[in-house]
Amino acid sequence: MISQVKVRKANKRDNIFLSRVHNFGVKGGYFCGKQVIKPKDRIFWLKNQLSQKHISIYVGEIAKEKKAMGYVKFERVAHNIWEVTLANLPSFIGKGLGSKMLGLAIQRLKKYRKVSKIVAVVKKGNIASQRCFLKKKFLKRKFNTKIHKTLNQCDAEKNPYFELSD
Repeated sequence: MISQVKVRKANKRDNIFLSRVHNFGVKGGYFCGKQVIKPKDRIFWLKNQLSQKHISIYVGEIAKEKKAMGYVKFERVAHNIWEVTLANLPSFIGKGLGSKMLGLAIQRLKKYRKVSKIVAVVKKGNIASQRCFLKKKFLKRKFNTKIHKTLNQCDAEKNPYFELSD
């Protein structure tokens, strides 16, 4: 049983790992975008993302092994409202590690950024992610375009929308 998870800020050297996680998702159908991302495109994307002040990316690792298992990305949607996306490599799904990684990443985000609310849109079929958010005290809401915000490519009105407020 793996129990010790830690998170660290992502850096340029995480390119290959992040590419692997994303492309596993494309094959498994976890993401709304179905495009396979090539490593050279991922390098450009990651450099751009890491330079943005409104984005924070954390890599989850198995502490003893220093083995990367997944990532959590926060992007500011509106004033003090952050949208979160996360992904694990398939071998780590269903073991409770994603929720540990998410909890630690939320702590780090709150330490360095002003946060009043964190939101997430999850595909209907991604039950593991839905459980992860519920385990971390996110509330499932019906998305209302007049009051809710999202940057996610998924249709928030057709997929589960989650909120975590302070």
